[in-house]
Amino acid sequence: LSGPAQNIGLQLHKGSSIYFNKVNNAGGINGAEVQLLVANDNYEPKQTVNNTRTFIYSDKVDALFGAMGTPTSHAIIPLL
Repeated sequence: LSGPAQNIGLQLHKGSSIYFNKVNNAGGINGAEVQLLVANDNYEPKQTVNNTRTFIYSDKVDALFGAMGTPTSHAIIPLL
């Protein structure tokens, strides 16, 4: 959570954490806890691609949430 969009990323993380905690405190989704995984890309598209690959192929996430920024979001379109 660094780089030129650091403040936006920190606020997104804070708000997301609050909401995900609320969901989990209410029993999660169909009884499953929601985990918020965060990776820093420093607002660099190549790092965004690496982080997204890790989320998809290593972490095997069910959903991607909170991507921000045109250059970084555009870079992961082929993965999606």
